[in-house]
Amino acid sequence: MAVKNPWTAEFWSITAQGDYVKRYGLSVAQRTARLAGSFIGALKPKEPVPEKIIERQWILSKRIGGSGGITGSSGDGPP
Repeated sequence: MAVKNPWTAEFWSITAQGDYVKRYGLSVAQRTARLAGSFIGALKPKEPVPEKIIERQWILSKRIGGSGGITGSSGDGPP
Protein backbone atom coordinates (compact mmCIF):
# COMPACT_ATOMS: atom_id res chain seq x y z
CA MET A 1 0.00 0.00 0.00
CA ALA A 2 1.32 3.44 -0.93
CA VAL A 3 1.89 6.01 1.79
CA LYS A 4 -0.64 8.86 1.67
CA ASN A 5 0.97 12.28 1.30
CA PRO A 6 -0.06 14.32 4.39
CA TRP A 7 0.77 17.60 2.58
CA THR A 8 -1.90 17.16 -0.09
CA ALA A 9 -5.29 18.80 0.46
CA GLU A 10 -6.96 15.38 0.44
CA PHE A 11 -4.85 13.92 3.27
CA TRP A 12 -3.78 17.13 5.08
CA SER A 13 -2.75 16.44 8.67
CA ILE A 14 -0.11 18.30 10.65
CA THR A 15 0.12 15.35 13.06
CA ALA A 16 0.72 12.94 10.16
CA GLN A 17 3.30 15.35 8.73
CA GLY A 18 5.26 15.22 12.00
CA ASP A 19 5.07 11.44 12.04
CA TYR A 20 6.23 11.36 8.41
CA VAL A 21 9.29 13.48 9.21
CA LYS A 22 10.16 11.22 12.16
CA ARG A 23 9.72 8.05 10.12
CA TYR A 24 11.37 9.01 6.79
CA GLY A 25 13.64 11.94 7.74
CA LEU A 26 13.61 15.62 6.89
CA SER A 27 15.06 15.30 3.38
CA VAL A 28 12.43 12.80 2.20
CA ALA A 29 9.66 14.76 3.92
CA GLN A 30 10.72 17.97 2.16
CA ARG A 31 10.58 16.24 -1.23
CA THR A 32 7.18 14.75 -0.41
CA ALA A 33 5.81 18.14 0.66
CA ARG A 34 7.21 19.75 -2.50
CA LEU A 35 5.42 17.13 -4.63
CA ALA A 36 2.16 18.31 -3.04
CA GLY A 37 3.04 21.96 -3.75
CA SER A 38 3.63 22.59 -0.05
CA PHE A 39 6.50 22.80 2.43
CA ILE A 40 7.48 21.69 5.93
CA GLY A 41 5.71 23.98 8.40
CA ALA A 42 2.81 25.01 6.15
CA LEU A 43 -0.31 25.75 8.19
CA LYS A 44 -2.84 24.83 5.52
CA PRO A 45 -2.91 22.90 2.24
CA LYS A 46 -2.26 24.55 -1.08
CA GLU A 47 -5.41 26.04 -2.61
CA PRO A 48 -6.62 23.95 -5.54
CA VAL A 49 -6.26 25.61 -8.92
CA PRO A 50 -9.67 26.19 -10.49
CA GLU A 51 -10.21 24.34 -13.71
CA LYS A 52 -9.79 26.45 -16.78
CA ILE A 53 -12.96 27.10 -18.66
CA ILE A 54 -12.50 26.33 -22.31
CA GLU A 55 -14.46 28.66 -24.49
CA ARG A 56 -15.44 27.47 -27.90
CA GLN A 57 -15.51 29.88 -30.74
CA TRP A 58 -18.07 29.07 -33.35
CA ILE A 59 -17.43 30.12 -36.90
CA LEU A 60 -20.58 31.52 -38.37
CA SER A 61 -21.35 31.13 -42.04
CA LYS A 62 -20.88 34.27 -44.07
CA ARG A 63 -22.97 35.21 -47.00
CA ILE A 64 -20.55 35.32 -49.90
CA GLY A 65 -21.08 36.05 -53.54
CA GLY A 66 -23.53 38.10 -55.54
CA SER A 67 -26.44 35.71 -55.20
CA GLY A 68 -26.82 36.41 -51.50
CA GLY A 69 -26.86 32.71 -50.67
CA ILE A 70 -24.59 30.80 -48.38
CA THR A 71 -21.78 29.15 -50.29
CA GLY A 72 -20.71 25.64 -49.57
CA SER A 73 -22.18 22.21 -49.95
CA SER A 74 -25.00 20.50 -48.18
CA GLY A 75 -23.15 17.23 -48.62
CA ASP A 76 -25.62 15.80 -51.14
CA GLY A 77 -24.42 14.68 -54.55
CA PRO A 78 -21.04 14.90 -56.23
CA PRO A 79 -18.77 17.88 -55.61
